[in-house]
Amino acid sequence: MYWPRVVVNCLNITWIYLFGNEKIVASCVILYIFAVTFYVSNAMLVIYFYYTVYGKVGRVDKVGTMDKVLTYVLPINGMFFYATWVTIASQLNLVIAVSYNAGLNSTDSATIGLTVLLLIVIGYFILESTIGERYLRYVFSVYPVIIWASIGVLSAHWNEEEEESRNKIYTLIVLIIAAVFLVAKVILCVICGKIRPNKQTVGEEISKLKNEESMKYS
Repeated sequence: MYWPRVVVNCLNITWIYLFGNEKIVASCVILYIFAVTFYVSNAMLVIYFYYTVYGKVGRVDKVGTMDKVLTYVLPINGMFFYATWVTIASQLNLVIAVSYNAGLNSTDSATIGLTVLLLIVIGYFILESTIGERYLRYVFSVYPVIIWASIGVLSAHWNEEEEESRNKIYTLIVLIIAAVFLVAKVILCVICGKIRPNKQTVGEEISKLKNEESMKYS
């Protein structure tokens, strides 16, 4: 589980070097690769943790509740917190690259960046609410970062009359959607935790299969 983090850190160093030397397009490409690699490594982390704790019969009883809670609260949510900031930074880098190399004005470039960010947020919510629900059930740090960043943008630009209002409204929409998704995430976590708690998923399924196999040959 260490080598994905090595790749992520190398990409981070590469982006810092390229962006610091004003290689805007190259740094934008690297930052997107950085973000994708980061999410892949995070997916590997949550899947590994899930099957380590819940995937072996009897193993769940040997892992303390506090250990599981702290693992989700600190390293896993921390990694997704960082990955979300990388995602936001990649959109800012995209805005800069489009503004300086594609000839678009800053307003249109910011609209493109907000659109990409909104699509990513919606896609992530769909993913974590469907096939990734069991693995991402206790990951809550994504939406607070989006909300925090959106509030920061709005507080800095809302009262500036010389700017067009389109992106202000767009940012407000992103903020509202992120807040709605956060509330939905909490509700979904509670409902799914009651209906199908993790401790009754993989371990019991494996145990049930083993019992069925033993009954066949008995």
